[in-house]
Amino acid sequence: MGVQPIPPGDICDPNPLAQGSSSRPRMARPRSSCSTSPSPSMRQTSLRPQSPYPDLQTPPFAEDSWDPPGPDSEIWNMYLEDATKFDTALIDDWNRIIDVLLLFAALFSAVLSAFVIEAYKGLKPDSADQAVSLLQQLNENLVALRQGTTASDVSPAASMAFSPSSSVVRVNCAWFASLTLSLGVTGVAVLAKQWLNNYDYSNVSGSTRERARLRQYRYTGLQKWKVPEIIALLPLLLLASLALFYWGLIEFLWALNSVVAFVMVVLVGCIGLFFAFTTLSPLLSPRCPYRTSLSYVF
Repeated sequence: MGVQPIPPGDICDPNPLAQGSSSRPRMARPRSSCSTSPSPSMRQTSLRPQSPYPDLQTPPFAEDSWDPPGPDSEIWNMYLEDATKFDTALIDDWNRIIDVLLLFAALFSAVLSAFVIEAYKGLKPDSADQAVSLLQQLNENLVALRQGTTASDVSPAASMAFSPSSSVVRVNCAWFASLTLSLGVTGVAVLAKQWLNNYDYSNVSGSTRERARLRQYRYTGLQKWKVPEIIALLPLLLLASLALFYWGLIEFLWALNSVVAFVMVVLVGCIGLFFAFTTLSPLLSPRCPYRTSLSYVF
C-alpha cells in the first residue's frame, strides 16, 4: 500500500474555506500540537540574545559575588610597575629642567651683579664731586673777601643737593628687578628639587596595594597643589628677568652714547623676534617642534 497524501488544509489550515471540495467550514481541530503561538518558555528563549561563543562561561567580574583584588594581588604589581616607569620619566625630566635653570640663573645673576654695582652709584652723589663743589665754594668766598665783596649766600647743603636723573632711576629699577627675579627662580628651583625628592615612594614598606594607594595619593597632591605649573613657570620668570636686563642695558647705553645704544636696540630686537617666532609658531603649525612652556600660555 502506498502512503496516502494528506489533503491540503488538514494540517492546521487556518482558513477552512480554502478547500475547493466543500464550501462548508470544517470543524476546527484542537491546536495543542500545531499551535502557532509560542509557549512562554519558547518566547523567553527567543528573546534572549544568543552568545556567539556558547562554550564560554560567564566572566567572573559579571557575577554579583565578585570581590575586589586583595592587598597582594597581581593587579597592584602591574599598576606599580607602569606607574613607576611613568613617574621616573616625569621626575627625571623635571630634574633636568631645574638643573639647567639653576645653572643659567647662577651665571646670569653673577653677570648682572657687576652691572648693578656700577648702576647703583648713580642713585647717590659722588663724594669726589662733593669735594670739588666744596672747594669751589671756598675759593669763591676767599675771592670775595679779598675783593671786599659780599660772598655768595648759597649754603653748602643747598649747593650739594642731589637728585638722580630719570634715566638712572629706570636703569636701576630694571636691573634690580631682573636680579630679584633671577634669585627668586633659584630659590624656588631649590624648593622644587626637595618636593620631587619627597615624592619618591620606592623605599616605602607595606603591601602592594598600600604602596599603590600612596603613589596615587602623592601624585594627586602634585596635581592639586600645582607643582607642574610652578615648575613650568620658572623658565618664564627667567625670560622676564632677561628682558628686564636688556631694557636696562639699552637705557644705560643711551645715556652714554646713542650710536652704541642703537646697535644694541637692533640686536635685542632680532633676539626678541626670534623668541616671538619660536613661541607662536606651534600655534600656527601643529608640526612645529618649537614647543616650550611659554607656548602653552597662549
